[in-house]
Amino acid sequence: MSQTKLDKLTAEQEAELVAFREKWLRIGTSTEPADRPRAEAALTAMYAEIGEPAPVFWWCDSPWQARAIISLLPELKGANLGDNLWANLGDNLWANLGDNLGDNLWANLGDNLGANLRANLWDNLWANLGANLRANLGDNLRANLRANLRANLDTTKYTEWYWGAHDSAWVAYYLFSTCLTKNAKPDDLRKLNLHAELCQSALWVSSFKGICFVSDRPEHYSLELTPGRTPEVYRLHDASAPAMRFRDSYSLYAWHGTRVPEKVILSPETLTAKDILEEPNAEVARIMLERMGMERFCFESQPEVLDEDTDAGGRRRLLKIPNPHVSAGAMTMFNCICPSTGREYMLPVHPETKTCRSAAAWMVGLKAEEYAPAIER
Repeated sequence: MSQTKLDKLTAEQEAELVAFREKWLRIGTSTEPADRPRAEAALTAMYAEIGEPAPVFWWCDSPWQARAIISLLPELKGANLGDNLWANLGDNLWANLGDNLGDNLWANLGDNLGANLRANLWDNLWANLGANLRANLGDNLRANLRANLRANLDTTKYTEWYWGAHDSAWVAYYLFSTCLTKNAKPDDLRKLNLHAELCQSALWVSSFKGICFVSDRPEHYSLELTPGRTPEVYRLHDASAPAMRFRDSYSLYAWHGTRVPEKVILSPETLTAKDILEEPNAEVARIMLERMGMERFCFESQPEVLDEDTDAGGRRRLLKIPNPHVSAGAMTMFNCICPSTGREYMLPVHPETKTCRSAAAWMVGLKAEEYAPAIER
């Protein structure tokens, strides 16, 4: 006879779910030094799962330091590690212990948990913790590493990382879910607990035959609540210091969740109109403008006002700004305010644009006569 699926939590279990989510958020954002013996024990067991002996562990203060060493090490004469480094275990190790494990656990939950309860657990654990940890912290760190290392180091061969604490969302989801069902296979639980041990003891890991690079946790996070999100979601933000800083001083700077160059936070007084005009990311350019101030930007850039009107967001202007670094000798910029957020933008538009309305239309791929927004005055 088939087992009735569990489709609802008791009041006590609902409270446990909230406490469990908060516990794993603390784990994912911990700034305590890594627990090296605990991490090494978990990784040694993971290597054994695929028939590999325990590796040499190379601890690093940050993923930046680990990635730099990995890139440079094969070139060091006498290191005798080049061959090992070329044999990256990432695909084998994490597929064997992660992807296959997830398939097994997902099938088990489908057999034992109703769709409504699985959706509830997904939203409260995987989605919420994923937004807090993997998307906010892990993705920002990965993008920052790429931007900082790509220009100077060949990192293309070494891209397999396990995110440890930043990858806690799926581990927490399955841990809580399997505790509810109590039907997971012992072997799956054993492997899941290895991942849980690593999440609770270290940050990023890059694994190779014979050697494993492990990163310490950051020594500092600066997080703020994202408005309007339930359950609570945090984002990186600090108006005067790094939003994420490691023990080797490797740092990330962020303004309300958006990564920005260091000087936007530490020395906004040094920002110039040229910095804003040459910034390819519209949101970063907007933050630069916010930090610099519209008054100083206009004083420095001496724009010619080509057109001016208002829309639902307020005043908007079409500006021609001298810029000797472009072939035309000037840039046409659309200065507008987003009606939904109140944020002020300085956006480049086609140099032959003549009116604010045609600028707004051009930005959405329309001609001025085709542009008919729902709200405009």
